[in-house]
Amino acid sequence: MAIHELPPEQSIVETEFIRRRDAYLSSAISAFIRSLQSEGYPKLQAAE
Repeated sequence: MAIHELPPEQSIVETEFIRRRDAYLSSAISAFIRSLQSEGYPKLQAAE
């Protein structure tokens, strides 16, 4: 594994989190989604 420093203009990117609606929703993923929502991120929706 290697770590590389990025310049500020490349260090922030938009990320899409994709999950299956019919997949098992573990407690870890549930906590992750709750933490995003508590930080003010838009509501997450399962793909159709």
